[in-house]
Amino acid sequence: MSAETNKQAVLDMHKAIGRGDIDGMFTPMTEDVTFRVTGDHALGQRVYQGKEDIVNNLLMTIFGRLDGGVEVNIISMAAEDDKVFLHFTGKAKTREGAPYNNEYVQLFSFRDGKISGVVEFLDTALLARVLGGG
Repeated sequence: MSAETNKQAVLDMHKAIGRGDIDGMFTPMTEDVTFRVTGDHALGQRVYQGKEDIVNNLLMTIFGRLDGGVEVNIISMAAEDDKVFLHFTGKAKTREGAPYNNEYVQLFSFRDGKISGVVEFLDTALLARVLGGG
C-alpha cells in the first residue's frame, strides 16, 4: 500500500477512538496486531497481541480511569514504505476530575495494507500518576 493509504488507516483508527468505537478502531488492523507502550510503567512491561488482549488488558485499564473520551490533536504525521509516525496530544480528565493531558508519538507498522503493530511513546510519569502503578 502507499504511504498515503497507510496514513489514512491511522487517521481512521484515531477517528474511531474519538467516537468511542472500539470495533472501528480495529477495522484497519490485522487480527494479530501488537501494541506496546514504552517506559517502565506497569502497562509497558509487555507486548499486547490481538484485539481481545489489547482491549481487556490495555485500553480498559486506561479508559476505565477516564471520564469520557480523549480529545486528540494531531501535530504531525509522516509515512514511508510500511511505517507511519504520528505525533499528537491527548486531553482528558480522570473520573476524579484530574487532568490527563499527555503527548504521544506512535509508530505504526503495516502488513498487507493493515496496521500490524503499534509502539506508543508517551509521558509515563504522568501515566503512573493518573493510573497508579509503575
